[in-house]
Amino acid sequence: MRNRIHSLYPVVISTFVALTAVLCVRVALSRQNAVGNIQSVSTVGGVLTITQSGPTGLAADGQLYTVRLGGKIIATHKDVASVRLYSYNARYGMGDTVVLGVAMGGNACPAVFRVVHIKSATKYYITEEFGDCSEEPTVRAERERLQMVFPGYYRLSQLQEPGFRKPSPTTFVYRDSGKITELRPAKKK
Repeated sequence: MRNRIHSLYPVVISTFVALTAVLCVRVALSRQNAVGNIQSVSTVGGVLTITQSGPTGLAADGQLYTVRLGGKIIATHKDVASVRLYSYNARYGMGDTVVLGVAMGGNACPAVFRVVHIKSATKYYITEEFGDCSEEPTVRAERERLQMVFPGYYRLSQLQEPGFRKPSPTTFVYRDSGKITELRPAKKK
């Protein structure tokens, strides 16, 4: 009986080594760069698509998000946690507007935003990043402008600080030509 058990050791060890090798290969393959279609929306200028490539997982390091309009790259975002279609507005006289949410990862400044204004397949504008770090602005499409109201970002831990006052809401307005304007409240007299 004892010889039989000893004779099984090489089989058990070789099976263990083979399984370990298979698992290592699977882990290596799962860490390879993944490319995926994240989101898309049809606009007057063609399909706006966001794709993600880079290592799989939640970490922002190594992530690359590419924004394409009609197959042409119009923006890239490196080392961010995600890029998503936050809002789409068909504004027939002005063209279409898409608000992109860019999650930075972490909690220092969770999100910023960009507006993509599409007039045609060859005429579009994209704003610089803007926002107050809040992740959920209210977006209102009006006649010739897009208005985004942010509730005022603060970390929950700040509520415990003596004398802390919640920040006022912040409003950003997009009118045309890729320019975003922050509206400041009038100063109290």
